[in-house]
Formats: sequence, C-alpha cells, structure tokens
Amino acid sequence: MKTLKIMCIGIASLISTTSFALLSYNPTDLKTFESTNQCSNCDFSDLNWWNGNDGATLNHSEAIINGSNFSGDDIENFNLSGSQGANSIFTNVYNVESSETDFSGANLKGADFSGSSLENSNFSHADLTGASFTNSDLMDANFSSAIGANLTNAKTICGATMPDGSIGKCS
Repeated sequence: MKTLKIMCIGIASLISTTSFALLSYNPTDLKTFESTNQCSNCDFSDLNWWNGNDGATLNHSEAIINGSNFSGDDIENFNLSGSQGANSIFTNVYNVESSETDFSGANLKGADFSGSSLENSNFSHADLTGASFTNSDLMDANFSSAIGANLTNAKTICGATMPDGSIGKCS
C-alpha cells in the first residue's frame, strides 16, 4: 500500500511538472528569435513580451514565425508587420487598450486568434485566409484590405475597419 501511494505521488508530480513545461515558453526558442528574427514552430506561449520594455514597440517586422505558438502572450506594442506567420497559434493573446500591435501585411494563413483580445490591432493588407477569430475582441481593429478575413464568429467588431472599408457595428 505504501509503495502504491509513493507511485501515485510520483506520477502526480511528473504530470504537474510536464503540464507546467508545456504551458510556458521555450527560452532557447526566444533567444533564437531575438537574435535572428526567425523561429518557425517555436514555443513562445505565456510570454509577456511587453514586460520590462518600458512601453516601447518591440519591432519584429518581417519575422519568420510560421507554426509558432504565442498562446496566452501579452503582445502590447508588438510589431509583426510583413511577417510570415502561417499556421501560428495566437489563442488567448491579449494587448491593452490603445496598444499598437501591428500585423499589417503579414502572412497569417490558418493562424488561430481564438479568444484573443486584439483591440486596436492592425491587420491591414494581411493574408488571413483560413485564420480563426472565434470569440475574439476586435474592437477598433483595422482589417482594411485584409485578404480572406472571416470575422463572423468574433465576439465583437465594434468600430473595427472591415476589409471592404466599412465600420463594424456595435451591439
């Protein structure tokens, strides 16, 4: 009985450690990205990009981040304009009101922005073919001339500039 109890505690400990490891960013991936502006299929989950940056814009324009995971990140003042981010995961990312998160001109085909808070974000001229914005807050975001943007399942598009130039309705 004592052996079984020890095994159960060991298994529980292993599971909690593994779960924690899966939910936090990979420091090696971050170092690679910061030095090369490239890191495909990298894990940046639960990373606060803004913290310690004194509010300055983090410029990673033209980055290559295809298939990377940004889930749960704080992306306030993050510039990814012109980046290649196809099939990347941005679920539950957040920024703060009046942030300047910039995805303009980025290739975000198949990216997942589900449940994200992306107020005031700029997606103008981005390729959003197959991207998901399910239950996302897109208030005042800019989607002008975005390609393939399907915003029908977004939580809110109030004040957003739509791909056709119209303004999203507030409900």
